[in-house]
Amino acid sequence: MRSRLNKNDGRGRTASDPSETSMAPRPPGHPLWFAVLGSVVAAVPLVPSQRPLAENITEYFKSRARSSRDRLATERRPKPTLQMPFVFMHQRKAGGSSMRSVLVHAAQQNNLTYWVPCYNKIGCENYDPPVDGTAKKFAVFGGHMYWSGVEKALGTARGKRPHLDSNVPFECYTSFREPLGRVASCWDYRGFRAFAGDNISAITPAKFREYLAEGMNSYDEGCNNEPLRLLSDSGRAEEKVNKLTSGTGGEPWCDADGWALDAAATLERTLAHLTEHCVVGVLERCEDTKASVEFFFPWLAASFDCGVHLNKYSGSAHSDLTRSEEAEIKHQNRLEYMAYDVANRLLDAQLEVVAAARRPAGQHNFVA
Repeated sequence: MRSRLNKNDGRGRTASDPSETSMAPRPPGHPLWFAVLGSVVAAVPLVPSQRPLAENITEYFKSRARSSRDRLATERRPKPTLQMPFVFMHQRKAGGSSMRSVLVHAAQQNNLTYWVPCYNKIGCENYDPPVDGTAKKFAVFGGHMYWSGVEKALGTARGKRPHLDSNVPFECYTSFREPLGRVASCWDYRGFRAFAGDNISAITPAKFREYLAEGMNSYDEGCNNEPLRLLSDSGRAEEKVNKLTSGTGGEPWCDADGWALDAAATLERTLAHLTEHCVVGVLERCEDTKASVEFFFPWLAASFDCGVHLNKYSGSAHSDLTRSEEAEIKHQNRLEYMAYDVANRLLDAQLEVVAAARRPAGQHNFVA
């Protein structure tokens, strides 16, 4: 039998091209398989390490912090409108419940229509604005919403005919919390320690690693990587988001470090949405957050109260974690730590913009 390897077929391809070996099995993420003399041989997959890619992406978006804040400052408005609504992306266990009450109070004070789960007869288990076209009736949105769901709801409300660009304008705000505290709070809130029954010490490091990566609550939600869950385009892929850096290195879907093959790409989409569209707050920096909120969203100024905002989160949610458990949380949420790093740089840049605007020569120039 004559080998067809490297034999040109007259169309510029050889038998070693992937298009000529479609019968060979190709596991996800491992495209470099080819046929040799009727047998299947696996080439060493050229899988890029995700960690350095993610680190480079993080540094890139940190470098864009000031320019993006300057642009958002020129686009700010006295209050949201039906054409340019305000959207609060509520990250779980990051101080968002008190922020929802702030939104509702401010909306009522400013005669703004609002869609906020748990308020105004809207069920608490709603994770996307309505996609039946009625989203156009609201100027304020807030909740555990997914970026793609927000875009779809607002796009459906405005797109009456086929169109090419699905992007719709809206103001965005989200608040971060130090990931160890946020994940530990989520872990306790969702009762995941019940996996071990009454004997908490029965959770071995190996079991804790498994529960953190695989554990889901009654709504099939995990605790890892919350900002990537809401702000990327992959939020609905719950198991994927929850296990972006939790592999062992031997799975076909991850690199040698145990990072998912699309971990860096998921981080990139998260940080692109965050940096280009959202004003950020940080729970541990409430006074800085308050100054930013009052400047970028003046309609919220009279309602935002750090005393109320912080009281619910004054205790340490991870005081009973072992060092091994803390290390595992940090490992499985490495991407959330990168997003948290960018969020703090964005908050720093927001304060720089606020300080510049408060100088005698500065003026508050709102968009008409």
